[in-house]
Amino acid sequence: MLSIPELFSLTKSLTKSEKRYFRMCQNFQEGDKGYMKMYCILETADMYTDALLAQIVAELGESTVEPARKHLARVLSKSLSQFEGEKLIDNQLWNLYQNSNTLYRKGLYPAAMRLILKGEKLAMEHGKHIFYNMLNRKKIEYMMHQQFIDWDESELVLMQEKSRDAISNENAVQQHASLYEILLCRYWKNGTIRSVREQTLLNDLILEEHLTITNNKNTSFESNITHLHFQSVFFLVTGDVEGSLQIFYELDHLYQANPKAWANAPQYYVQFLNGILQTLRRVEKFDEMPFFLERLRSLNSVSEYQDIRVRYHVLEHELHILIAKQQISAIPGFLNSLPAENEKTLALIPYQEKAQWWFTLARAHFDTGHYDKALFYINTILNSSHGQISRLLYVTYRILKLMVHYHLGDHDYLDYEMRSIERKLKKGNQWYRTEKCVISLLRKNLNLKSVSGLIQELIDLKNDPYEQHIITELALIPWFNKWFGHIAPELKTSRPFSVPGSLSANG
Repeated sequence: MLSIPELFSLTKSLTKSEKRYFRMCQNFQEGDKGYMKMYCILETADMYTDALLAQIVAELGESTVEPARKHLARVLSKSLSQFEGEKLIDNQLWNLYQNSNTLYRKGLYPAAMRLILKGEKLAMEHGKHIFYNMLNRKKIEYMMHQQFIDWDESELVLMQEKSRDAISNENAVQQHASLYEILLCRYWKNGTIRSVREQTLLNDLILEEHLTITNNKNTSFESNITHLHFQSVFFLVTGDVEGSLQIFYELDHLYQANPKAWANAPQYYVQFLNGILQTLRRVEKFDEMPFFLERLRSLNSVSEYQDIRVRYHVLEHELHILIAKQQISAIPGFLNSLPAENEKTLALIPYQEKAQWWFTLARAHFDTGHYDKALFYINTILNSSHGQISRLLYVTYRILKLMVHYHLGDHDYLDYEMRSIERKLKKGNQWYRTEKCVISLLRKNLNLKSVSGLIQELIDLKNDPYEQHIITELALIPWFNKWFGHIAPELKTSRPFSVPGSLSANG
């Protein structure tokens, strides 16, 4: 059963239509409704605080709070399930299954069978193999109770074979989905691979996925989507950005050709759009990003949770574009236009996504010279106990922290921080080229030694698919050009940033 803080979060996630439907359902009940008083208090509050809890106790009475909480959780959950009932295919199929069972128990055998057949047709159209098996088994049960009056043995065997096929197809779907989920877990935990050794660890997944596709005789929208998602993420993880982009465009075509298959559950489509935007910015194809950003903005609202996630995805990509193109003068205006963040908003954003957004905010404040603000976001994430960010994002945060302290002139702390990160990464066998290059650069500069010898190293890093992501996220090339000298022209950003009086190659 939901706690009061969870009820508060659930109340704040409701759309206008869901709120209206819930109130309409409760209007049919008479008498004192303490649970509705609790709902109204939660609905009107902006944030969940101790003062809000005290208000609930004061208005309902201490003895009433617990029964009201339990009843509100029950009726609100039931109302949302009913509201979504005719939208989601799974709910439609479950209702058909239940209604047919009810009619059969009442002796309406032909009517019950009509619902079963309708459900089977719907399940086949949408590749819902589990539901098809449930409905088919229920049909066999009905006929068995009537002593197979309308079937002969061959028809019974055919129905049994269809159930076995449905189970086999569902097993194949689950196997495919499991491989994709493992790949996503590795990507979100570790980021892109940084060495040949890490790439070999992915060979088992690509082989299993190939065997799954080869052995699966049944193709559907769901299986095709899962295969393309797997391929796109695999290419992205292994540094084949062009290969990933090609698959992403195939995914876009498939999604656009089947809008009804995902319109009411667009989480995979949101994931796809964010993936292609991440890939486009990695190869600096910024001119192609507005098209997909508009796709994100135009998604139908299905919940406040999705709306907030989509809004911050769009903002993060837009701010990254300004940073990558070194449009520094446009950043303050963009930051000032951002919506105010509050506890409710941040609670609805997955921690990994919030960490990515705050990194981009820190990067923006770093580029505009507001180093204290950049450090606030960096330290908040690095010192947080709320969740574990991906390994690659963690390293990116640590490097940005080094860059900030360099510009603050905290040389003693910088030396300590460089030794700290070097020890930690070497201990975890994660001491890669970009980290080595940045720390070598800072040490040489602090010791008044020439950094010109690192230019070729940065050129190689920019062209290394294993290092390309972290180089792009940190915008290391523009940073080096601005403060330490100039790299080969072909590696400059589309708008090279040059400041008079910047440090020479000799520091």
